[in-house]
Amino acid sequence: MFDYTHRCDRCSQIARVVFARFLCYRLDDGTEITWTDQPVWCLDCRCVSAAEALPEAAWLAEMLQRVEERGIDNDDREGAKFLGRDASTIHSEEVQQWRVKLRWRIARRSPPRCLKCGSLTFQPLSLAQDGSFEHPGCAGRFHTVLCAHACQGKRQVLTSEGLPWSEDDRLSEDWLCKFAHLPFESERNH
Repeated sequence: MFDYTHRCDRCSQIARVVFARFLCYRLDDGTEITWTDQPVWCLDCRCVSAAEALPEAAWLAEMLQRVEERGIDNDDREGAKFLGRDASTIHSEEVQQWRVKLRWRIARRSPPRCLKCGSLTFQPLSLAQDGSFEHPGCAGRFHTVLCAHACQGKRQVLTSEGLPWSEDDRLSEDWLCKFAHLPFESERNH
């Protein structure tokens, strides 16, 4: 995952947020799947945050069909060789993973949620080619001033509907968007 720090070119606001973490969804039958998040502007948090990135069921069905039709491939063979396992077992497990993801997505009723506050009201960030994005309500643009690779020390477990599985699965402060306002020079003198 990546830890980004952004600065607005108009109001100098700083936003820090972690993206590209792998979320663990625990389904009602205990099966677990992983999926990733997306960068958003949360309208309730009023800051850059991460939210669930829910794939379309049709896309998952297409991916499942591709994996089933292609059969065992070189990736399966190489993975099996590396793990000391049978290639057909590796392929069968991959097919099963896509089936479970499709089943999860078809059963999912709620829209994606902000991972900081659980809100359903956010705007996915539209990144420009340089990685900058609009600062809603300001008319400025956030630009990346620092990017670091981070290791996910704790996995966040969510229900199939995107809610924390338990109190321990709420985002910890070090996973959250850090937000601060840096005053203009004229504000510092007052």
